[in-house]
Amino acid sequence: MRYALHMITDRAEDRLLFDHQRTIAEMFGFRDTPERLAVEQFMKRYYRHVTALAGLNDMLLQHFDEVILRGKEALETVKLNERFETKGGYIQVRSRNLFRERPAAMLELFLLMAKHPEIEGVRADTIRLIRDHRHQIDDHYRDDPRHQRLFMAIMRAPATCRASSDA
Repeated sequence: MRYALHMITDRAEDRLLFDHQRTIAEMFGFRDTPERLAVEQFMKRYYRHVTALAGLNDMLLQHFDEVILRGKEALETVKLNERFETKGGYIQVRSRNLFRERPAAMLELFLLMAKHPEIEGVRADTIRLIRDHRHQIDDHYRDDPRHQRLFMAIMRAPATCRASSDA
């Protein structure tokens, strides 16, 4: 991407400005279709990759912090309920099988974060488990009244709690 930007600007350019997106989309082989412009296809793929890399970076930084920076420290573990606990301020599942056995727990995790603004984020292993089980969120899952109630409880949580759990 950077090399393509350098080529089309004839200088060191590291910003993917709107003016360059169409040209780079063509360089990478994207073509307009009746449904979507090439630049839209390109930017969708670009943002998906950037988002995935950001998530990976967050997990690596968390792992680096725990293993290298605080490797000898005992991280405080606090039980939230039978399914979740916090470790070092980050929420995690208490069983690796939780999302497979109880898919509603994916929503419950976010509700707990909304109710506990002191939670700093989600632990890397739990993020991986969510990613591995997100395929369970389908039309049947969305139509389940229990899941709808959990979702609405998250949406009704005070805005200050939701804002603090976005990180």
